[in-house]
Order: sequence, then structure tokens, then C-alpha cells
Amino acid sequence: MAPTSATAGSIVFSVQNTGSKATEFYLYATDGSVVGEVEDIGPGVARDLVLEVQAGDYQATCKPGMTGDGIRVPFTVTAQ
Repeated sequence: MAPTSATAGSIVFSVQNTGSKATEFYLYATDGSVVGEVEDIGPGVARDLVLEVQAGDYQATCKPGMTGDGIRVPFTVTAQ
């Protein structure tokens, strides 16, 4: 997953599934709440998640097979 930072405001996460199982993508706040999600992205499919995000620290998470904790990457949003 890349990049790992952005400027506050409208952010587009372009998620492309290059795996063999359906996947999900989530952006989590530090308290564990879901800021946004896109689910059931089939193999070979790309989908966009567009969010208005405030400055802060988050976790971008991809869940191959749509199970478990997934692959988590810190994601930082800086003020404009």
C-alpha cells in the first residue's frame, strides 16, 4: 500500500485487487473506528474510496479474503 500520507481534505484511495481472493479496504481512526471502507473487491477489480479526512493519524488496512486483521499500514494526514 502506498503512499502513507496525504494532506487533509478530500482523499481518494484507489484500491486494486491483484490477488486471487476478494478483499476489503478500510481507513481506521486511532480509536479503532472506521472512517471509511470499500468491501467485496473481487480479483482483478479496482474501486475508489473518496473521503473527507481531517489531520491526524490513521491506519489503512487491506483484508485479503475479507477475514482477520488484515495488512495494516500507518497513514498520516497533515493539515493544509
